[in-house]
Amino acid sequence: MKILLAGGYDTQNLGDYASFAGLRKLLLNQNVEPEFTVLTRHTNDLFTKEFDVKPILNMDHTNKAASQGRIFNGFNEGDNRNHLHQIADSMLESDLVMIGNGRLFIDIAIGFMKGPLAYFQQLIMLAKFLNKPVILFSVTLVEPSTEAGKEILGFILQNADKIIVREPHSVAVASRYLKDTKKVICLPDIAFALDRNDAELDSPVSIPKNTIGVNFRGVNYDSTSGKAALNNMVNCIKQIMEWAPNIIFCQQGTYDTDTLLTDDRHIHQQVYGALPSELQSRCILYRDKLSMAQTLGLYQQLEHLYTTRRHGFIMSLTQDKLASLFCDEENTSVVQESINIPSLFLNKKPESLTSLPDKNHLKTAQEQIMELRNKLTSYPEELCKVL
Repeated sequence: MKILLAGGYDTQNLGDYASFAGLRKLLLNQNVEPEFTVLTRHTNDLFTKEFDVKPILNMDHTNKAASQGRIFNGFNEGDNRNHLHQIADSMLESDLVMIGNGRLFIDIAIGFMKGPLAYFQQLIMLAKFLNKPVILFSVTLVEPSTEAGKEILGFILQNADKIIVREPHSVAVASRYLKDTKKVICLPDIAFALDRNDAELDSPVSIPKNTIGVNFRGVNYDSTSGKAALNNMVNCIKQIMEWAPNIIFCQQGTYDTDTLLTDDRHIHQQVYGALPSELQSRCILYRDKLSMAQTLGLYQQLEHLYTTRRHGFIMSLTQDKLASLFCDEENTSVVQESINIPSLFLNKKPESLTSLPDKNHLKTAQEQIMELRNKLTSYPEELCKVL
């Protein structure tokens, strides 16, 4: 099966890597041999090094500065258009176009041939011209904030041949745009397909016994709310270290092309620098950009993980390690629709971090994940239905 894949696979976010690995694993387990061509902003990055895929430049510019005052790459006067020809040729040769995973259809930088909504709209238009089926997979749907965004989202949903969402609330969003929702399927986050066998145990990072992992995502420190958020993160670490012997800052995202705010290592350095020296001596910071498999192996060594990223939470659970998820946005809080253990979901208030969650929750989590994995086995069948 030849698949042309589009999504956030060029932003060094291990959650996207885990979702791709889950998709590939589910297909291989059902004796479906996938050949992936991936549309990407960078054709020689960590994703293409970790996975056997064919990368092709997408319509994005190499960085934000290069995009200023311009529409999609290839459509401006003087642009090289070779990558557009490659996109068309690859789609023509593919059996299936897949767009996912995550919360992709949001109206940021929306405009004429600008932003993610317009990008995916163009891909779907090309697929329709070439008579190629389109599947949106493992996505979370949110209501756009602009009328233009709502119009384009409606176009995307109406012209997709199948829509596989991660949580029930996304079905409700889809129903506002579709007269018939039969093509909308709700299956668990595809990253739940991973297990301990997907980890690489030879980690370059040495971890003492009983170490607690912490993962924070970036904030705009210059804003008033950003400074308050940073201070809250520092206080959370101080509270955890009241009873935790050691902490390691674990990065899930390391993309630093346009801004350091998308690189978890930057916020971790900021939090670490705000700690007193006696606490710094019990913290581990590493600069390496670990692969997804190496990060899974690292999570296996932890006593527990505290994270603000949904896929950090999911990846840890798939390695039979409990994790706690700070729910300060909708994309994280909706994970509760998949894992029904309320005490694992936190509000990032330091006073709530008095001790580790009950270890008996691990068995409950394992049982729930097994149910989710069983549901995910229908993925290959759902893909084949549109061929």
